Amino acid sequence: MNHILLLAYPAALVIFTCFHARLTRGGRVSDGFLSLEQTHMIQAFACIGVILHHVTQQITAYGIYDKGPISLFNDIGILFTALFFFFSGYGLITSLQEKPGYLDSFLYRRLPTVLIPFWIINALGVLLETFGGGIHTTPADALRDIFGLTLVNSNGWFFVEITIFYLFFYVIFRLVRNRNAALVLLCLAVLGIIIFSFHQGHDPQGDQSHWFRGEWWYNSTITFVFGLLYARFRQPLTRLLNRLWLLFLPVSFLLTALFLQRSIVCVRRGGYYEDMPSLYESAMSASGTLGAGGSEFSLSRFFDTLSRSILSPSGLFTTLAGHTLLWQSAACIAFTLLILLLSMRITLGNRALRFISTISREMFLIHGYFAFWIFGSVRMNDFLRYAVHLDMQPGTHAEPQSWHPQVSFGM
Repeated sequence: MNHILLLAYPAALVIFTCFHARLTRGGRVSDGFLSLEQTHMIQAFACIGVILHHVTQQITAYGIYDKGPISLFNDIGILFTALFFFFSGYGLITSLQEKPGYLDSFLYRRLPTVLIPFWIINALGVLLETFGGGIHTTPADALRDIFGLTLVNSNGWFFVEITIFYLFFYVIFRLVRNRNAALVLLCLAVLGIIIFSFHQGHDPQGDQSHWFRGEWWYNSTITFVFGLLYARFRQPLTRLLNRLWLLFLPVSFLLTALFLQRSIVCVRRGGYYEDMPSLYESAMSASGTLGAGGSEFSLSRFFDTLSRSILSPSGLFTTLAGHTLLWQSAACIAFTLLILLLSMRITLGNRALRFISTISREMFLIHGYFAFWIFGSVRMNDFLRYAVHLDMQPGTHAEPQSWHPQVSFGM
């Protein structure tokens, strides 16, 4: 019975998200479909979903202990993260198409909205480690932590990766005048990062999260490409989805469930953990040229690993880890499509969700400190643990404050 009570939290998330929502009837697309405000609020929903995912990981010890139906949240965090990637890709191409001179101001307008919250909360993390955890670092180490060269906040991986994609976008569309060709190159660059990260394996080095290490660096990234392509072909795709909405809606739901179930089976069988190729490290260790850390990034390493992963017979399509990635990527695409279809008919609109959408980045970054640093060792029942984490997030229990920047993962 106690485990069933935990379902109150995902149920509350759905009710909270849909409160004061409006339904569009008559087969019409909602006037607010994919508007900036609507995408912000969908990301607010996804951000709370990520928090539920991480708290579930904590109470189940990453799936070791069964806590009833809520345990599913161990495996669906990637679906919420997929929405962030989709709207990031969608926002880039939409802004490029609709805003004259978008590239001219891109670096000083777009990058700070990602990096400033990242740096500020990293600095808070360093202070928390120093004064709350008694961990003392050198000034050089502290600066590396603050600026993200080392990830003091494991949730900061997303900000590093999305910044890299933003830089790819800027450089490619600056150098290539043909936008269709530039879009193809950008998609290929993202796929290259996915393949490269896949072959770095699961991050084994204690609590320190490393660049391009761990399946969270790539298992939902494919929806960034989905977002790019949807923005490029928005009008014909929207017409198609609207015309066949009654067919696509149940199909996307069923495909999400099927692909997610298959990916969970792969993970349970070992997936990324027992059948994870690391081509670069095995090759370089054999030749004696890899250092003890084995996690440094360089362009030569990137291209060497990428070429080996494409040519190797034990690569992306033939290993259990590769199958896990393919099923998870398919689940992310299907779930994102499901959310798109729902948003074609449902217009979100409550004030609380709108406010949370203005601080979704800060919540995404800071909630890990509550989950693991502040309350991780505090004994409390599971129901209370969810309540504490959700209540302690910035802005979830207060009126809007003037100092909060309006930032999002989209346009």
